[in-house]
Amino acid sequence: MKSVQINVQGIVQGVGFRWSVSKEARDLAIVGLISNLSDGTVYIEAQGSAEHIDQLIDFIKKGPTPFAKIYHMDVNTQQIKKYKRFYIK
Repeated sequence: MKSVQINVQGIVQGVGFRWSVSKEARDLAIVGLISNLSDGTVYIEAQGSAEHIDQLIDFIKKGPTPFAKIYHMDVNTQQIKKYKRFYIK
């Protein structure tokens, strides 16, 4: 089990970013959350198999919607929390 925090900078709000990432996370059996922050970035907590987390990170890097543009992404390991599903906050 791998657990990460991801902060994404770019054009990531108002372009379907959270919805597409949450759908991909659910398809990969990843649990956690995704949230818009007031500074225009998106915050993600994700937990799942290491392989699936790496697939989600690759998905995010590509810009999951045609209008999203990723300028910078920080990925940090975090302590495992108890999530039952992946949800949009």
